[in-house]
Amino acid sequence: MLHDAWDHIGNTHERESRLTGLSTDFIDLDDITSGLQKSELIVIAARPSIGKSSLVLNIAENVGNGKDKKPVLIFSMEMS
Repeated sequence: MLHDAWDHIGNTHERESRLTGLSTDFIDLDDITSGLQKSELIVIAARPSIGKSSLVLNIAENVGNGKDKKPVLIFSMEMS
């Protein structure tokens, strides 16, 4: 398992474009995550009033209006 992960890291590093999933249009985030992957469930968590909703809405808008124009669904457990 570790060997597979190491190979994946090496292959990602050798590719010209490190983006393997959907771009968030946040370059640093895409560099760290290689984009949003099909197999991932992404949870954004932080203390109140940090900007979680703004971040998620920006990412959703970027994915929905990006070059791939993918449909986006957001579930929020926020109690307002």
